[in-house]
This record gives sequence, C-alpha cells and structure tokens, in this order.
Amino acid sequence: MPSTRCSCIAKECARTIDLTKSNTFREISTPAYEWLRDRLESKGTTFNNDNLIYLCKACEAKYRREEKQIGEETERVFKDSTLSVPNPIIRAQKCFQVPMQVNFCCFCQNHLAKSSVFLPSEVRLDLFVEHDVYVYARQKCCGSHLKGTRLNPDITIDTRQYEPTMLTIEEASNLIFQLKNDIKNKRNRPLLSLDNPLIDEEDLKSWTGWKKSDLHTMYATISDSKVMRDSKHRSVADALILYWVKMKTNLSYSQIGTLFN
Repeated sequence: MPSTRCSCIAKECARTIDLTKSNTFREISTPAYEWLRDRLESKGTTFNNDNLIYLCKACEAKYRREEKQIGEETERVFKDSTLSVPNPIIRAQKCFQVPMQVNFCCFCQNHLAKSSVFLPSEVRLDLFVEHDVYVYARQKCCGSHLKGTRLNPDITIDTRQYEPTMLTIEEASNLIFQLKNDIKNKRNRPLLSLDNPLIDEEDLKSWTGWKKSDLHTMYATISDSKVMRDSKHRSVADALILYWVKMKTNLSYSQIGTLFN
C-alpha cells in the first residue's frame, strides 16, 4: 500500500505532509508551478523527476508572498524608469485601466507561463475602442486570449475590477498616434468584414449565409492550420468573407468588388 505521508520538498522545511488531507499541501509537479519549482531550486532544493512533488501550504504561502514582493519591486522599478520625468495626468472618460502587472496575465491574473505573449498594438486598440479598457504597452497575457494578432472573440472582460484610466501626456499622445494610423489603415477596408462593428449579425448572414460566430470559427481553423496567409492586398478573414458572398449570391466579381474595394 502506498505511503500516505511524505516530507515537504522545501529544503528549509521539516514538516511531514499527510497526503490524505488535501488542504494541507500542494502538488507542484505540473507546468503551472514551474515558477515555484524554480524558486525552490534557487534556494537549494533538489528534485527527483520520477516522483510527484509536494509542498506544504505554509511554504507555498511563503513563496507566493516572496513572488508577489518581487513582482511589486519589479513593477516599481519599471514605473520609476518610465515616469522619471513628471508628466501631467489626463483622465479618460468612460474608460478603465488594467493595472501594470509584470508576472501575471493582465486578463485572468494567472502566473505567466512560457506561452505568454506581449499584447500586440492591434489588441490594445481593440480593447480601448471596443471594450473601453486601456492596457499599458509591454503588458503580457496568456496566449489563449489571442487569435493571431487579434483578441479572442470569446474573451470576457469585467471592467468593474478596474480603476478609471489615467494617462500621462506621452501615453495619450502615443494612443492618439496609434488610433490615427488604425483609422488610415481601415479607411479602405471592405464594408463586409469580421472586425467591422457597423455590420450586424443579420447583414452578415444575409450576405454570406453564416453567423459571425461560425465565420470566426472558420477563420480560427484556417489561421491555426496556416494553409493561407494575409497578403498586402487582402487578409485571410476578408478572403473568407469574399468566398462565401460569391457562393451565397453568385454576384459578378465586379459587383462583389464594390463591397471589397
């Protein structure tokens, strides 16, 4: 019969863990706790890769506090370096700000894994325009929250947990510059587009025969398979819409060209 007791893996801890009491320990063998194993290893703890790794709750709490302190110190240094020259503050109306976080996902608050990515500028603009949320540059999130360089349409953002947006002159200037470029890029975009907020569900279904959620699923499948790629003339998403408009309406290509510039 397997033993129901073992020692806490932390080198500095002498506690015995009762494996029948799940609320007294944490099993940290999974990838989600790689950061915790790295911290333990830096303190002299060694691991046997063939065995499960158990850490008592007291040690887990201690290391989480240390990790939080490191993150807060890193964030303080980051802010000090970016705000070394005092700037006037601008308050954005009806907009909320995600706190600057170095080691945690800016959406789900999970500890960042190796699959985490910096938020592309397109995603930051989507959040600002569509969700009234401002995210600092150089913020990271879990890769699952993105679809390519765009925000995953299934993501849910609860703005009640955020404070109103306060921008420095430099941040406001950069945001205006990005918005101006985005407007220029979209000026000649087709009227029928997955990311055109003026196209409602019924219009899209009338032209293509599919709901927006179905088209997003198709686009995600195509993007993941990498069988198509964007060109300087047309994106994969626009090509998908064009194809289904042709199949649904059988309009001539010159007529369809009006819809797609």
